[in-house]
Amino acid sequence: MPEKLRDTCKPTSPANHLPRMVDFMGKQSFLFHAARAALLAGSIVRAAPALASEPQTGVYIGLGAGGSYQADTDITGTGTNAKADFKLGFTGLGSMGYAFKNGLRVEVEGSYRDNGLDSLTPSGVVGATTQFDRTNAGVMVNLAYDFHNSSNFVPTVGAGIGVAFTTSGQVGDRAKLAGQVMAGVGYQINDRITAFADYRFFATPEIDGRAFGTALSSSNFNHSIVAGLRFKLGDPWGDNGLKTTDPSGLQPIASQVMQNQLASVPAPAGDLPTNYMVFFDTNLSILSPKAQDMVRTAAANMRLGSHTRINVTGHTDRAGDGRYNEALSARRAAAVQQLLVASGIPSEEIVVMAKGESAPLVETPDGRAEPKNRRVEILMN
Repeated sequence: MPEKLRDTCKPTSPANHLPRMVDFMGKQSFLFHAARAALLAGSIVRAAPALASEPQTGVYIGLGAGGSYQADTDITGTGTNAKADFKLGFTGLGSMGYAFKNGLRVEVEGSYRDNGLDSLTPSGVVGATTQFDRTNAGVMVNLAYDFHNSSNFVPTVGAGIGVAFTTSGQVGDRAKLAGQVMAGVGYQINDRITAFADYRFFATPEIDGRAFGTALSSSNFNHSIVAGLRFKLGDPWGDNGLKTTDPSGLQPIASQVMQNQLASVPAPAGDLPTNYMVFFDTNLSILSPKAQDMVRTAAANMRLGSHTRINVTGHTDRAGDGRYNEALSARRAAAVQQLLVASGIPSEEIVVMAKGESAPLVETPDGRAEPKNRRVEILMN
């Protein structure tokens, strides 16, 4: 074997790289089962019932872990032609970011990828195979976009740029500019927690160093599948102050006490309330159990009285874009309308309107979050 060995891993075109990936998927169950899981997730998204998927705005942290596949490396030198195959490895990451209500997220991410050398072909080219183990520790700034829709499944795409500290045996640590692209799907468990599964392609320019008395140059391409959770911490630009509502954010405390007292005393049909308000949390149009009870009470009282029409009007606060708020108020009003119909009110007796941020209950400057303005008003005529 020659004393000097040059390890060159030349970037290949997608067409040249595809056969290698297809061969890998045929040999390894990791990506095979991951692909099946992705197809299954897609079928679940298509079959899922229509649920509200509102953007989870504010500061969040994310934690994830999964599998790492380091792309093969071609090794060439005087009289030598070989290929290094890497073992399946580990990927772990943590992030902290901010999510905007238009679906964009900006985050800082720390990640670690570790792949040991599996084999050299032909064997015996280099005796100490551990000299080519590969680790990547990266710090990235990512920009992601969540495609919110009528389902709690939220497709995501994104890209990032940063720096990676790469170790490859005797080549040692090298700080390099790094980039990544990602695509995946999240599932909003509730208004605070989102589960996610992502595919990530991570790469740096060629890594230069010296080993075995000669100069080495190796490329660095990594494929990962990562699953984890994102936790919403709060929104410093939203409503995090002292609220005048109960913990559910649905009804002012004083009004709730009054409603409880009224409910315990039978009232004549002519004295039944004709005006109700249902309040919502930031960016949400989902009715909580307490909100559902309020809507059902309104439906029951309408059936007891002599009313022939019920007006349902959706509203938002003044935080965010005006067109977005108008659509959000329409979704809130539609949620109330659907429950009224399910509670026995004929749909032709319900008039639905959406006023967005144009008719606040409490006047605020533009851009200010206000819990009392995130509401649907129910008025009987």
